Amino acid sequence: MSEEPNIPEIASQAEAEIREDNRKGPPSNWKEALSVLAATRSSIMKVEGKQVATDLGKKIALAVVALLGLLFSWILLMFGLVGVLSDLTPMNWWQAAFSVGGLHILIAILLLLIAKSIGSEPFPITRKEFEKDREWLNQLKQQSKSQS
Repeated sequence: MSEEPNIPEIASQAEAEIREDNRKGPPSNWKEALSVLAATRSSIMKVEGKQVATDLGKKIALAVVALLGLLFSWILLMFGLVGVLSDLTPMNWWQAAFSVGGLHILIAILLLLIAKSIGSEPFPITRKEFEKDREWLNQLKQQSKSQS
């Protein structure tokens, strides 16, 4: 039930935003390059943030539905089924109440597990890009040390 992010679509959206910001051409110095890098990363995070918000909204909606279902089921069935079970079976009323309650707890756990499985790891592209940035900055540090 996990929905994987459409990485090519996310990347193309981020690239379009970056192209709009960088119509001047390639950066002329390291400060401008760092600025472009920060703008690029923020664009990717913005696009991925929309995906995370969508996944979170789905999880919250399912959790609310599960909790409301649990509440209404509990109230209605506790009154109705406990009485019916205690009359039609050799169970006492409290045994019937525990049986009905246990069933509804199992249903609620199942719905919460489904809600937990929705979505994917947040910001996969940004994490990869941060790793690349870290390597790039380390290379710059090494180059600056070797030049001095």
